Amino acid sequence: MTWQNETAFPAVPQQYLYFSPIVNSTVYIMDWGWGVGLFYNYSLQTHSYGPQLTPPTFDIQNSINVLAISPDRTRLAMIGDRHGAAGFPAGQRIEIYDIAGNSWTNSGIVPLQAGWGGITELSSIVWADNDTIWAWIRNFDSTITRCVRYTISTDTWDVFANSLGVYAPRTVAIIGDGSIIYGLGGAGDRALIRYTIATDAYADLGTIGAGLERKYAYDQDKLWFGNTTTLRLGYVDMADLSVNQDIFDEDTERAAGYPASVGIEDGLLATIGHSLTISPWLRSTGAFLPLVQTNPATEVT
Repeated sequence: MTWQNETAFPAVPQQYLYFSPIVNSTVYIMDWGWGVGLFYNYSLQTHSYGPQLTPPTFDIQNSINVLAISPDRTRLAMIGDRHGAAGFPAGQRIEIYDIAGNSWTNSGIVPLQAGWGGITELSSIVWADNDTIWAWIRNFDSTITRCVRYTISTDTWDVFANSLGVYAPRTVAIIGDGSIIYGLGGAGDRALIRYTIATDAYADLGTIGAGLERKYAYDQDKLWFGNTTTLRLGYVDMADLSVNQDIFDEDTERAAGYPASVGIEDGLLATIGHSLTISPWLRSTGAFLPLVQTNPATEVT
């Protein structure tokens, strides 16, 4: 498995690109800069982009995030409607994209939390099922964080009593039975944070390892990180909390620093990300081969 350059992004990115998971060789890509909402899908088999897709309803400027895909693979979700100062990424709503309909809907504004200084911001999301999304929220200076539940069909937020005084994770996942949410947060974004839904209880489980830093990658049952020494991606598996390193080959062109967003294929066959040194090109593992069509033979004697 070797890295290869992919086709240049079809517009000049205004800021960093972030990615959906790779689904059936297709990845969705959003430019989160300056409210322009440049949004495309890209085929890793044909190495080509589709037409520009409908942008989200609300401004996504500085809403660093991922495009989180629903369990049934029919919708994407992201954080939008930026709140706070430029360069301090967060949002007030969850934006939901219907893939077949090329259309967006959005949640109501996340409820203000008492005692949080009048500011509540979304920092990360994970689908629990096709109608439920859990989100980490925080106050403006990140001294208080909390998990809340959003139900799409009723456009309702459920807020619970307890909070955590640790920086809200930006990479989150949920265990298979939907009872526990984990995130990478805390100092250096290396601490494994646990939220147990039934007891509304939080725990900081400590750092996952030296030199391991979270990446903006959505995977419902894995927390992705980068190794600053080997320049390779790894993950914490929600099934057993094992730390699995060096999953893909070293990628020196986009392994360190921003942009930290990548798209992951669920079978661990491929990843794709924005290259640092050949911007605005993309870079993938090349695990998907181009489609080849062979027409039936004619006039054979």
